[in-house]
Amino acid sequence: MTEAAQPQQGNNEKAPEILIFALRQVAGIVPWGQGPGEIPHRRSDMGGPTDAGYSELLNVAAGSFWVRNGVDGSIFVVDLGNRTTSRVEFEKAVPAAARGGTVWSLGMAQAGDHVALLVGGRERGQQGAGFGVVLCGLSGNPKAFIPLSFAFGVRDVPEHVAVTPAGAIWVSAAVSSQLFSSKGEHRATIPAGGVMLPGGSFLTSGSAPKLYGENGELLGQLAVPKRPEPYWFLAAGPDGAVLAAGGAAALPEALHERVELFDVLLLVESKRELTLQDRITIPAMTLEKPPSGELMDGLPVRSYFPPAGLSFDAAGDIFMLEVTSSGCRFHVLRRIRDGSRGREKFEHPDDLSAGELSIARAEYLARLGRRAEAGPLARLFEGMAWGDQLRHPPDPTAGTASDQVLARLDPSKATLR
Repeated sequence: MTEAAQPQQGNNEKAPEILIFALRQVAGIVPWGQGPGEIPHRRSDMGGPTDAGYSELLNVAAGSFWVRNGVDGSIFVVDLGNRTTSRVEFEKAVPAAARGGTVWSLGMAQAGDHVALLVGGRERGQQGAGFGVVLCGLSGNPKAFIPLSFAFGVRDVPEHVAVTPAGAIWVSAAVSSQLFSSKGEHRATIPAGGVMLPGGSFLTSGSAPKLYGENGELLGQLAVPKRPEPYWFLAAGPDGAVLAAGGAAALPEALHERVELFDVLLLVESKRELTLQDRITIPAMTLEKPPSGELMDGLPVRSYFPPAGLSFDAAGDIFMLEVTSSGCRFHVLRRIRDGSRGREKFEHPDDLSAGELSIARAEYLARLGRRAEAGPLARLFEGMAWGDQLRHPPDPTAGTASDQVLARLDPSKATLR
């Protein structure tokens, strides 16, 4: 960490904790089907299952997930512990006068002991469609409907929703975001999409991210690490953690079609600054190829991690949704609270692909201060807040031929290519 980047601790401000997340592990699996503990899936006109329709995930409690299908708007509550699934009948909360046609869901977010669902009341994408928010209990029972008093256009059809601690509602699209009161009255327009932070302020995506207050007022532009791609923020978690897609330009060309990269950043609002803390990976989407090798419409996916399927839970862990040809898999990246235990990040690499393992191996060596041995992939971890975090590890075998952690980070042993 450079001198300029050292945390300022004046005015009794506590130095921010470095964000570290363990490698991805499977937390549970739910198969496709119509029976108990299964999730239904539709078929395309060509006869193949449209498995990749499931695209958004919320972890509302330990072992309890909400999964949204972006194709038909259906939402299911999944209880991994009890091995049960149930459909959320959010349509029942929307008054007939507000529907104007088929009701579909567009986004969802946890709001304390409720889940807020962004819903639309006409054909998808139709100009002038009516939108609102359905509040549901964590078990899926719809409780209230809040109509949104704003005429959304074709270019700003809303996609995401969030509720502030005071009850105000943020609704965002790719090009703009709207702030509403708890009763759905329009309060402010922000000229960019983005994500709400836990305190109610709003962070915009783009090449020059800005921070807005909980009342929609501009607080200022943020200092961000330089990179070729704009920042596309996906989720915000506790303690200033922010998850962003992109960063692919840093990957070697050989990995471009094998791995996708996401940045974990730390936002210090008082300093108007985002710093790069960690990087997490997912395998690129793969399809089930038929014997002929020809790719057809409706072909099942073997593995697909939708970007909207990444989210934080209340404890700060990251959860991911993987859609496969046999069902949904739920993954977790546990947050490691003590930075001195950074070696624990790499202890369970069994669920990673070969491309991901090569990156994890390079990161482990970089954290040990052995960047030359990490090779070209070491550049992925330049400018990180942790520096050579594990340079003086308590384990004398770290980085040697006897290092069991390093041995498990062997791409040749991966079951996923």
